[in-house]
Amino acid sequence: MNKKCLISMLVVIMFFNLTNAMAVTSGNCGTRSGSGTNEDPYVWADNCQWTLDGTNLIISGEGIMGDFEQQNGKTTAPWGSEVTSVTISNGITSIGNSAFAKCENLTTLNLPNSLKSIGKSVFSSTGLTDISLPDSVLSIGNGAFYGASSLENINFSSALTNIGRLAFDTTGLKNIVIPDGVTSIGWAAFANNEDLISVVIEGNPELDEKVFEGIGRTVGTENYNPVNIYCLSRDVCESRGQRENANVITYTKDKSGLFALTDENGDILEDTNGNPIYYLSANDMTTQSNACLGGYQTCAEQALHNKALALLEKGRVCQTLDTCQALVNTDYNGDVIKLGGKDYASLSDLLKGNSMPKRIYTIEEANAVAKPTGNTIRIKYR
Repeated sequence: MNKKCLISMLVVIMFFNLTNAMAVTSGNCGTRSGSGTNEDPYVWADNCQWTLDGTNLIISGEGIMGDFEQQNGKTTAPWGSEVTSVTISNGITSIGNSAFAKCENLTTLNLPNSLKSIGKSVFSSTGLTDISLPDSVLSIGNGAFYGASSLENINFSSALTNIGRLAFDTTGLKNIVIPDGVTSIGWAAFANNEDLISVVIEGNPELDEKVFEGIGRTVGTENYNPVNIYCLSRDVCESRGQRENANVITYTKDKSGLFALTDENGDILEDTNGNPIYYLSANDMTTQSNACLGGYQTCAEQALHNKALALLEKGRVCQTLDTCQALVNTDYNGDVIKLGGKDYASLSDLLKGNSMPKRIYTIEEANAVAKPTGNTIRIKYR
């Protein structure tokens, strides 16, 4: 190799290393301004920042993320389409349009409790398989998860009110429970989901056209499966174009949170002994398992028990379900449940918020109780 060729190779290597060293791995991704032309390019505000560590992306800051576009089937976001995990820090309230579109290797997602809205096409064609939306999320934008074929499970936010057009068209979802707070579901929102087995609609939302069109596999095809759509109102589900192999099943849900299937007259289905059949959850109802037989009272007590377990777990009194179960069992024996600094004499009192009055043994305890009223207690010696 002559000297001239060697010098040329060294220059190329130095340029390559310098380019890698100068690669952008952080920047702003806040509210977007500008029209996107050469004369007026897009600019993202510094209320949100992004940092890329290898293929792991962190979004931090406060408020609304800016929007991005899709070009040649990829997001125009500066972090590119090769990210494998995304963590959005608490403080971010909205994810911008197309932020992670076509990130096919994206499988890990952490969302904050501050998040209120998910923009258009945000997670379309990603590799996500399971998602749990924080209870702060109010809306899901058009096409938000469109074409995310690996997505099999999603837990919706209890505060969710709106699901946009094509939001979950062509995913791998199998079982869906739509919360009762949802008031509108957009055009073809769950269309073309061939793996879908069941859908439970807990409220009476306004359904746009073709919400369930093309779901399941048709009769005569490989792995044919009829899809069961559970509705409080038959008219709501039957008025929108689901495919022929989708069965509409009506049910009822009472104030205790118990589910029951109903016939065409609205009467609760009974077992062979004439007892009404109740289910403790939407999942139990769709699989027709864990049924409560023998009357309402038995089911109500069981539902109360399960709800108490959930409250105990949430209150972090016990760290595992086994220890929660042990605590509930001791309560049945007459012992006191302690939760959030308060004492409850029974599961029923816990659910109703009826805490036990505390006995006062010291001046310090008495003053702690009296202080909010502006009073204090003093002892006079004689």
